[in-house]
Amino acid sequence: MTRKDFQLIANVLKASSTSPMNRCVIKELAVTFASELTKVNPRFNAQRFVNACTPENPKLGYVEVRDLTPEEEAQLDAKLREGK
Repeated sequence: MTRKDFQLIANVLKASSTSPMNRCVIKELAVTFASELTKVNPRFNAQRFVNACTPENPKLGYVEVRDLTPEEEAQLDAKLREGK
């Protein structure tokens, strides 16, 4: 895969971030994609990809946390901390 392919995937994910809840899901998908794409290309920059997939200044609000189970919230929190 080439940089153009990676950018296409990132653009599709970013365009799907239409609501706060979607942003949480997109962040998880981006992290999962990054993990797999690193296996395809060892020079792949996972953090750059995740940043490209997520909208600028994403904010987690009450709606997202309210809709998550405590286990899901803990998993998401751990993934977000890994990505920073």
